[in-house]
Amino acid sequence: MEEAARSALTRPGASQGIAAVTGRPVRPGIESPVWLFVAVVMLASCLCRCGTAVSMWPLRRGQSVVAFEAGGPVVNVFGIQSPVPYPVARFRYGVTDRLNVYAGAHLLMPAFGDAAMDAGVSYHFLDQAGWRPCLGVGAGAIGLVEFDGEGSTVLLPQLELTASYLRPNHSLSYFGIHTLYQLRPRFYMTYSPYVGHNFWLGRKLSVDFEMKWYAAYERAKPRAVTYSLPIANHGGLGLVAGINYHIGGWYR
Repeated sequence: MEEAARSALTRPGASQGIAAVTGRPVRPGIESPVWLFVAVVMLASCLCRCGTAVSMWPLRRGQSVVAFEAGGPVVNVFGIQSPVPYPVARFRYGVTDRLNVYAGAHLLMPAFGDAAMDAGVSYHFLDQAGWRPCLGVGAGAIGLVEFDGEGSTVLLPQLELTASYLRPNHSLSYFGIHTLYQLRPRFYMTYSPYVGHNFWLGRKLSVDFEMKWYAAYERAKPRAVTYSLPIANHGGLGLVAGINYHIGGWYR
């Protein structure tokens, strides 16, 4: 798998390598930049969730948030150490005081001939009380659709569990774990712990900073895209930042 991935990422036109990485065939005679990019993103992110946690402190009924987020694991690409700059625009809405829905658009993918979105729900089943955090679970999926050619699709289910603490100044600290599942051509799962904080810039604007240990159980080396900040040669640390516009006021 790793040898095929290296081939896909280092030789133009290595369709067999790309197919091995993405699990999907590349049509003969086509230099598929779409699937080369997907291979890079999938390997670098290890099938991780894009953007920050969606199951942190719940939006109350009628509240909504429009967010722009970017980041990913820190990798070495052409000698540059940087988080993967993967941008996502996301909308969250409070259906009830405990049930939220969300949808996100992956903004970089159309440049490579694909549409990518994620959508799902979150439910908060335990309220904060003293040292006991608010607990929420999120369930959804990432979908990838090819514009051209065969119009192939990929669907990746995902789950996350988040514990969060709301502070008197309305800032929010949280931590949790995210899992994502590839169902075909063979089953594959990743899990990534994370910790983050939300700071308010006023009644309508806030920013998120999240650190995640991507693919915590996978060896960091050797691999086609090397993580720059592994822990005990497993996975890699990454950073995601986001800015949020709140409709309906701050968390409460």
